[in-house]
Amino acid sequence: MGAVSFHVLRFNRASPRYESEAGIQFRMAGRLLDLLDTEGEGPEFSSLLEFGCGTGILTRKLRKRFPKAFILATDAAPAMLAEAAASLAEKTADKTGSLEFAPQNAEGFAEISRKISARAPFDAAASNALVQWFPDLENHLRLAWRLTRPKGAYLLSGFEHSNFPELNSLLSEPPFSYRSFPGHDSGNISALGAKAGWKLEAVETWEEKETLPSARDILRRLQSLGSTRDPAKGGRLNRRSLQHLISEYERRFSGPGGVRLTWRPWVARLTRN
Repeated sequence: MGAVSFHVLRFNRASPRYESEAGIQFRMAGRLLDLLDTEGEGPEFSSLLEFGCGTGILTRKLRKRFPKAFILATDAAPAMLAEAAASLAEKTADKTGSLEFAPQNAEGFAEISRKISARAPFDAAASNALVQWFPDLENHLRLAWRLTRPKGAYLLSGFEHSNFPELNSLLSEPPFSYRSFPGHDSGNISALGAKAGWKLEAVETWEEKETLPSARDILRRLQSLGSTRDPAKGGRLNRRSLQHLISEYERRFSGPGGVRLTWRPWVARLTRN
């Protein structure tokens, strides 16, 4: 199964449970809009394009922050798009702006949907906890550049390569032997953005550690968030290798109250040159 197909499949499966486990994604969306308003009230946008809207976590915040704007929310996973539309169906009546949804692969290699083309260019683009899944971030940034107007903005958040250091340390070893992991380091955003025609205005990084009862609970959470790894890039999980992963995780990373999971997110604001 190809990379894009696997990406869509895992998020389609995760859509019913996603928001129940998405505490970090909610906080990232909040800090993303805080980054926009660091210098007072911040800019006003009349049109916004959201990539990878998922279940609508950022979409709802954008609707609240820009009630008069037209927002086009997109996602490659049909089930996620349906969840977002359902979650926002009753929250648009008091807004003077409008909200629409469209399927779109935001990686940068796919054809642009007619609905996006008809509305482009947008005042701003936005995405939350998305770009870590794109190996070629520069290509995605070029897509965002194409679809925004001169001096437009892009608000985006993602995770460092060193996100989930506990899990990645185990998956890098046999029997899994993964050689690459999702993520883009915040220190590279400026250079990658410049290549795609963007200027970095602000970036923030932080770390969150949480403790769950067991390694099995951690794996269930990541599955509910669509964060499972593509088996084509490493060893497949069978019963024996799964038990090895669980036992080693608990042996190495247990502490008071359970086992540790470390998140390393970032948020950034770009301006189109």
